[in-house]
Amino acid sequence: MIERIKVRQLALTPAIALNERLSDLKNFDIVLVELQLSSGVIGYGDALIVDGTTPETLEQAWMIVCTLADASIGASAPDATALYLQSHRAAPHATTAMVVAVEVAIGEVAVDMPIEVPRVGLVDTSGLSAFSDSLEMLPRFGRGVIRVPLAGDVLGDLGMLDQVRKAIDDDARFRLYGDQAYTPEDAIAFVSALDPAGVEWLDQPCAAGDWDALAAVKDASPVPLAASGFIYDDDDIANAAAMADSVGFAFARMGGAVQLRSAIRNAETRGLGVFVGGSLQSDLTTFLEVQASDGAIVDLPAFSAAAEPLLSAEVFNEEGRLTVRPTSPLRLNEETLASCTLQELSFG
Repeated sequence: MIERIKVRQLALTPAIALNERLSDLKNFDIVLVELQLSSGVIGYGDALIVDGTTPETLEQAWMIVCTLADASIGASAPDATALYLQSHRAAPHATTAMVVAVEVAIGEVAVDMPIEVPRVGLVDTSGLSAFSDSLEMLPRFGRGVIRVPLAGDVLGDLGMLDQVRKAIDDDARFRLYGDQAYTPEDAIAFVSALDPAGVEWLDQPCAAGDWDALAAVKDASPVPLAASGFIYDDDDIANAAAMADSVGFAFARMGGAVQLRSAIRNAETRGLGVFVGGSLQSDLTTFLEVQASDGAIVDLPAFSAAAEPLLSAEVFNEEGRLTVRPTSPLRLNEETLASCTLQELSFG
């Protein structure tokens, strides 16, 4: 039975390169859920809300989380989860934070084991100096995987990719991230001129939900095409299977670990390749995402989008591998809570 829920709003400092349309962003807004069962066990979940990248705004996420928290005090874990998921399509990130807090509390997601995963190299395209610095860092990922963000400028992106190829090991593989930056016509022009050598996939070059555009790009593309934008349920996965080669899931919006594992099985059954790994998420979400990835490829350029950790854990990043050892039992970082919390409410 759910005995108490504390909801916090935090402002964290961005610690990753942001694309041009987000470059003025000063803070990452986090809605953090701390849920306690009558047994005393506590679970956590969070939602990082950025206007334009999440269907819900910060105000909507806060309102929905508080409403669901109030309504679920005294409910069983299954009943609370069912209640939360009714809001999933309207507010996937806020709903996921609530569901995940329950799942952590009841042991649906393992939190008492460390994670160790390969970290992909990341090309920083936020400026000329940052780009040059990232190219100097990339050789340490030789024979590894490089994530390359695209800007939607056909000639500029092709030229940038050529520079990356020259800077790193010939055996490196590339994951190209379109971030919905291309028009269908420009995306087709890009793939038509693209050297496919070493490219594992091109992800979401056109607007999410424009399945016709994705299909047209796939027909012209010499490399596998991936879909990852706003994919939440079985209908979305069916569309992706018809129009793409792979699908990307972000734990932060999938409605919890059970939902993520079901989506992975569904996609694999339909013949899709599957990867997980959100970019705009906290260290808490990343830790839980890896634990719930169910054998899917983990595409992880950074452990957290924010400078301040939510999770109390030891983090090691050596030789292109990330190791995270959390406290047992799992705890939040008290220093971050003290310095970054803007408001909090308790229910129960």
